[in-house]
Amino acid sequence: MKKNILWIVKMTTIYSLKGFLLQIFILNMLFAYVPVEGQELKDIRITLDAKNVTLESAFKIIEKQSNLKFFYIESEV
Repeated sequence: MKKNILWIVKMTTIYSLKGFLLQIFILNMLFAYVPVEGQELKDIRITLDAKNVTLESAFKIIEKQSNLKFFYIESEV
């Protein structure tokens, strides 16, 4: 009888702890949501006459001709 009560208390504690941790995890996921807003799409036409130029210099030419900005990791370009 005493052993049975201890087992019930132990299992209740374990399930309560698991439920509490699950609630914390779910709340953390809900609060981590951050809405992201980007630029709206624009219909811009650009004429680019460039041969044998790097991608970085092509981005700079496009940035000069338009009001667009390119962000990239230089080591990957």
